[in-house]
Amino acid sequence: IELYLQLLESLERYDHDILPTQQNAAHLVDGTFLPAARRGEPILIAWNGEQAVGAIFWVIQDSPLQLRWKQAIGYGTYIAPEWRRQKIGHRLRQAGFKVLKDKGVQVLFGVANAGNEGGVESTRHKGAIHYGTMVRVNVDEMV
Repeated sequence: IELYLQLLESLERYDHDILPTQQNAAHLVDGTFLPAARRGEPILIAWNGEQAVGAIFWVIQDSPLQLRWKQAIGYGTYIAPEWRRQKIGHRLRQAGFKVLKDKGVQVLFGVANAGNEGGVESTRHKGAIHYGTMVRVNVDEMV
């Protein structure tokens, strides 16, 4: 829970829609990530021998709809600041992609907030296809 809360806190400066609260982190971990991990999906945590220093949170979608691809949703990658630039995120993502491929997943969808220019550029550099644009409309300003 603490690791995902740290991820949410790091996204706060970009006006992320999920507030960085203990309740929100616990809800996602208990209701989404732990069940996915039990199914062998890539909820992967990097340890330094004593504590968690990073993680990816990728969940395979189980949809009643007929979809073009078998897909997963990336709920985020987080590496503690003091552990960044050591290829931990790269290794976690590579392991996650292997798990997804082994489970027949063809596409991973995720959001890189437009305000997070470094994150957006990082996804491009890693070969992500910018598939669409998510927009936010403030309803009060429309009426």
